Amino acid sequence: MATENSVRDSEKADWSASESDGVRGGEQINASCSEDFAVRITKARSGVEAWGVTWREWQWHPNADIDFYLLILDLWQKRVSPLVIQLEEGGRPVAMLAGRVETAEDDFRLGYLRLFGIKVRRLNIITGGWMGDTGGEASRRLVTEVRNLLKRDRLDYALLCNIPTDSTLYHHYRQTPGLLTRDLLPEKSLRWKMHLPDTYAEFLKRRKKKHRYWLNRVVRVLEQEFPARLRTRCFRLAEEVETFCADAEQVARLTYHRRLGVGFINDAVHQKRCLFAAQNNRFRGYVLYVDERPKAFWAGTLYKGVFHLAWTGYDPEWKKYELGTVLFLKMVEGMCSEKVQEIDFGIGEAFYKERFGDQSWEEASVCLYSATARGIAINGLRTIFGLASRGTRAVLGSLGLLARLKTYWRRRLTRRGSEPEPP
Repeated sequence: MATENSVRDSEKADWSASESDGVRGGEQINASCSEDFAVRITKARSGVEAWGVTWREWQWHPNADIDFYLLILDLWQKRVSPLVIQLEEGGRPVAMLAGRVETAEDDFRLGYLRLFGIKVRRLNIITGGWMGDTGGEASRRLVTEVRNLLKRDRLDYALLCNIPTDSTLYHHYRQTPGLLTRDLLPEKSLRWKMHLPDTYAEFLKRRKKKHRYWLNRVVRVLEQEFPARLRTRCFRLAEEVETFCADAEQVARLTYHRRLGVGFINDAVHQKRCLFAAQNNRFRGYVLYVDERPKAFWAGTLYKGVFHLAWTGYDPEWKKYELGTVLFLKMVEGMCSEKVQEIDFGIGEAFYKERFGDQSWEEASVCLYSATARGIAINGLRTIFGLASRGTRAVLGSLGLLARLKTYWRRRLTRRGSEPEPP
């Protein structure tokens, strides 16, 4: 974690430009302001904190919560730095884009197979980072400013995460001039949510008769085969985080997600994220134990009445018992008792999301590339790999082999994940 002195030193570096260069107090004022908007950009923690009142008024997603944003800056300080754009109209803030400049490595894959990586410097506009009135002319102005930043700061590209495809912001992104600097194959996915009733009984009542029977059956079968040997626990307090992380790790290390480098891992970053959420009464972690051994878990963040699922996993050796479903039902029961309004399942395909979700919309994570040889080359590589991947999926799907191949790879990765690490 950065010391206060080192933070101040970095802020002084941002302040070093003169007023005539358009920089003042940790924020940069765009000299090419339109008649309608003034554009302010901060690249310093002090600038972010100075905008805290407006940010807290507008924040709506846990990933873009200002305190969580500052936590990530502390955790990843060696490879990220703040960059936030704010629009003003008549001296009043009207819209904001919250992002981070990141040094990262982009993986190029065919399916689950990683072929190589390229180091990049990118601007990541985080999920939920578009705040305030981002409709109409404001969204066009924000997209224009992102494009200008790529050139001024010599960034490879900007990543706009999980933008609803029916939004004005996405529309103006698609209208950005320069075919070679836009995502030619944007990654689109459905986001599913489930509205929660007041009681768990009402939740079950809303299921179709056949589905309700199946849900009751999976719970009954498990309880009958392992009487007095099952236990579920909900973790929410700061002093419980260490135990949750240790128990969830026993399950997570067995999953195929681990071999893909995604999902939960019991490291310092995840521990501090869970601790931060718990200290703000947002953390909810559920673990299912058989003979006091963890076999499945769910975890996420409760934010403004919505539970955002973050991580899940189950012991693949217990697949036939549907442990994930059993624990999911316990989690729903707990959410109903807390009067949580909705569960946000996040993006990505999963059968359970479609089965339980009752509302969905399309989102896309899209890139805006710099108009340089390097930026265009990265876009070209992404396009080539994207076409190859989609073509392969289409052929396998037409032959009825896609689902089988996914299952094979997941089982193979799961088996590798369950093997002991070499000394």
